[in-house]
Amino acid sequence: IYLGGGVYLGGTDAANHLDDYEEGTFTPTVEGSSAAGTVSYTVQDGNYTKIGRMVTVMGNISINTISGMSGTVRFKGLPFSFTSSTNSGARGVISMSGVNYDPATYNIVAAYPSGGSQAIQVLGTRDSQTWVVFNTSQFSIGNGDAVSYQVTYFAD
Repeated sequence: IYLGGGVYLGGTDAANHLDDYEEGTFTPTVEGSSAAGTVSYTVQDGNYTKIGRMVTVMGNISINTISGMSGTVRFKGLPFSFTSSTNSGARGVISMSGVNYDPATYNIVAAYPSGGSQAIQVLGTRDSQTWVVFNTSQFSIGNGDAVSYQVTYFAD
């Protein structure tokens, strides 16, 4: 079925009008907020689905070499900016291999879109009430490490 002007789901109000569906790829990268660092990759995969303003991204990176990164850890290259007008409380899952962090201090680690940007930050908490944005000393990515994430967020 082809609907050139979109379709109304659940009513005829403007809020029920679906006129945007998109799938695609992007190239994820990692950098520090104070010093981006120098990174070479063995894997950089990113896929997304956008339905209206809701975007789900899945990113995978494997590091060949990395040096000189400092500040807040950010995964960049998202296809759409995370909305800065509303804190949707979006969180996502992150998995890692080889990355150093302190699981005794932070037993829950999550991915979080950085408001108004096309980047994901890494958060940690012990009690799921107080989240800390990880910097490169709390979430240390090194040569040969790998990170995968999936986050759903609202775009601007």
